[in-house]
Amino acid sequence: MILPLDTTLGSRNPLFAGMYQDLVARKLDPDGATKRRGLAAHHALAPLRAPETAAALRAYTAHLQTLQTALRQRETAATTRLKAYDETGGERMREIARVFTEVGAEIERAREAVARARV
Repeated sequence: MILPLDTTLGSRNPLFAGMYQDLVARKLDPDGATKRRGLAAHHALAPLRAPETAAALRAYTAHLQTLQTALRQRETAATTRLKAYDETGGERMREIARVFTEVGAEIERAREAVARARV
């Protein structure tokens, strides 16, 4: 139900008065209820969950549970790796960085040797 429009408000704001008239004429029944009330009654009569919808929801729930289990396993594996890294004090990473630096230096020496050979 919508309240009646104050005449002074309608006279001060004609655009609002036009919108109000459109709302009353097209959207509301004469008793002030919305015209969509019939549609709501139709939906109320329909079953809340059709059997195929319930089956689809159960399947989707099972799928989500499978994904959650897989994510928990990956999280556990990552945590285990991080603990192992922390326990070694990052020694393995320092070794990788050292080898990377050595390989980079060797590549640079090889480039210099190729450049000298071309001259």
